Amino acid sequence: MRAVADDQQTSLAMGIDVRHYFAIAWMMAGAVATVGGVFWGSLLGVDSMLALVGLKVFPVVILGGLDSIPGAVLGGLIVGVVESLAAGFIDPAVGGGTKDFAPYVLMILVLMFKPYGFFGQEIIERV
Repeated sequence: MRAVADDQQTSLAMGIDVRHYFAIAWMMAGAVATVGGVFWGSLLGVDSMLALVGLKVFPVVILGGLDSIPGAVLGGLIVGVVESLAAGFIDPAVGGGTKDFAPYVLMILVLMFKPYGFFGQEIIERV
């Protein structure tokens, strides 16, 4: 799987069935997501607000970088702080609701200057 993730063309040239390993990776990701969703739903209950948790993950991963676990942790901390600051300082001034979209505004600002997030790797391929 690491060879396929690193270089698909070379893996194909070496005789590795790339589609097979893509299928395995997607099955593993689906299984882990299912188990996580079942645990999360059983602990907190399943309701219409559960979808907001999934929407909060998007700015976390983009801010930290798509291929960096420490970046995702840092992105989570940053999103938490931004939501708290928006709820404490901006919500009283405008009437509320800013804590839900403040992480997205920050994400857009960060992506303008660092398109790969804080810890994302800049991949440049020469053609």
